[in-house]
Amino acid sequence: MKIFKIAASVLGLSLVNISIFGQVTFPTNGAPNLQDHYYVLKNATVHVDAEISIQNAMLIVHKNKIVDVGQALSSPANAITIDLKGKHIYPSFIDLYSNYGMPEVKRAQGRNFGPQMTSSVKGAYGWNQAIRSDVEAHKLYANDNKTADELRRLGFGAVLTAQMDGIVRGSGSAVLLSDEAEQLNILKDKAAAFYSFNKGISTQDYPSSLMGSIALLRQTYYDAQWYMGTTEKKEYNISLDAFIQLQKLPSIFDGGDKLSVLRADKIGDEFKTNYIIKTNGTEYQRLKEIKAAGNTLIVPLNYPDAFDVEDPFDADHTNLSELKHWELAPANAAYLEKQSIIFTLTSSDLKDRKIFLKNLRKAIDHGLSEKMAFKALTSIPANILGLGNELGKIAKGVRANFFISNDNIFTTADAVIYENWCNGIPYKFQDLNPEDIRGEYSLQFDNKSYKLTINGTPEKYDANIMFKDTTKTKIELTLKNNLVSIYAKVDSARTYRFTGAYAKNKNSLSGMVVAVSGQENTWIANKTADFKET
Repeated sequence: MKIFKIAASVLGLSLVNISIFGQVTFPTNGAPNLQDHYYVLKNATVHVDAEISIQNAMLIVHKNKIVDVGQALSSPANAITIDLKGKHIYPSFIDLYSNYGMPEVKRAQGRNFGPQMTSSVKGAYGWNQAIRSDVEAHKLYANDNKTADELRRLGFGAVLTAQMDGIVRGSGSAVLLSDEAEQLNILKDKAAAFYSFNKGISTQDYPSSLMGSIALLRQTYYDAQWYMGTTEKKEYNISLDAFIQLQKLPSIFDGGDKLSVLRADKIGDEFKTNYIIKTNGTEYQRLKEIKAAGNTLIVPLNYPDAFDVEDPFDADHTNLSELKHWELAPANAAYLEKQSIIFTLTSSDLKDRKIFLKNLRKAIDHGLSEKMAFKALTSIPANILGLGNELGKIAKGVRANFFISNDNIFTTADAVIYENWCNGIPYKFQDLNPEDIRGEYSLQFDNKSYKLTINGTPEKYDANIMFKDTTKTKIELTLKNNLVSIYAKVDSARTYRFTGAYAKNKNSLSGMVVAVSGQENTWIANKTADFKET
């Protein structure tokens, strides 16, 4: 009888734990993190969406959800309160075109003779390897913390990811950019279907041209119609069966240039599919036709570099169309907005993701409205994914996906992102209240004295050292948690790495310096003049 009572008590406690913490299907390595506190972010300008901003607002966060947002709210007991006076809070951005977390696509090795007419894939798959409708991104996805960090620093909190290989690329998944386990990051397993005109790594000879790619895609649609409509199947086809299931999802087509955008639209019209088309930034060259097509677009912000025309020979070989594209590419999004074409923005196609915000502001400088830029990175992609109640805005009950900046992120050139909260987890990049060490200093090391000047802003310093006469050497200087780092390259023989600490009570910086030769020395910089706004 006692044994029965003990067993019942243990069972009762187990049920209580399940009801309190929620049942999970994955084991925890070590003690589970059951933190249950509230965060209160106060006195910030909260940009709820592209239309509404609340001054001196309070944002309450619990676990991975926003509890409330507004003015003069009641703060929960024992909440962690963070004063964000002068700061801005935006909903995190969403990228609809990404291969984040996907395995690298590699072409099969070993075939170097003879044509390949049919698929070499074993199993009941279709005859052409470029039709990969059975690929499911959520089964391939694995966290990529390095890339996630790069994207979070740009303001992104979620992406639509897929394996970008083949003419029919299967389904993509909507995932969060947190460092939590994969099962906690997948928002929607089958969020969209992906297509292109590029056969990818397929080793088959066909298709070998754009015409062939179009023909193969159209044939796949017709084959699927037959396969779905026939009542007497003599075969089972994994590829066609999966292709039919893809038709229930939003369809994203990697169209490429402005002409291929129109080609993709014609295929969509033929098979009653309104593609969301990923472009390459040349849409302004066919605005009338693209507007008539009526597709939603995914637009990259990759602009051509300025041409080097210092050499007359190079200048002579730069044609007018290239120069015009260099001039007009930053205005592409603005032209689309003026034509009332719906579009989202993507960080894809950039060689260096770090310039995304710079290029975004450049598009706004060339006529794109701040409101449209806001929508293109938040509410529009969220609604396309069917996640408008979870992402793309700051509201009660929505996921805690937002970032904190020092100024208007869309129009202020020096605006920086301090933190990006992804699924309720704060990822910190800079101090919310950084020390202001701007001014002039007397820098001493190796028995010599130099002039160190620190300008810019506390979020992004602009500094230089005068090593010789009036020649100023621009340096890289960062300060985080009162720890300073300086990288100075005078010439190939004189490169220095300074590390140390800031002593506020002494108005000085000091630490160790290492030369390119490996020689170490102590250094100190004493403040000689305060910073003056120019």
